[in-house]
Amino acid sequence: SCADWINNGFCDNTGYTLAQRQSYCGILCGLCTSDGQPINSCVDDATPNCVGWASNGFCTSTGYSTEIKKAYCCKTCA
Repeated sequence: SCADWINNGFCDNTGYTLAQRQSYCGILCGLCTSDGQPINSCVDDATPNCVGWASNGFCTSTGYSTEIKKAYCCKTCA
């Protein structure tokens, strides 16, 4: 169940693509709207440094939550 997957870190697990996380538990992970539609309106408007951050491991780091990655570099980290 999604609740079990989420408790095991599924929403932040970069071993799964964003599309997989949206498909399997998108609503509970905060990656889909309440009607199950993927949230695809992400842009990298929080910082101009996303490409550099990504090359330094920001997008794959377990030190940052999916929410933080989405807030700062959604497009780059998707």
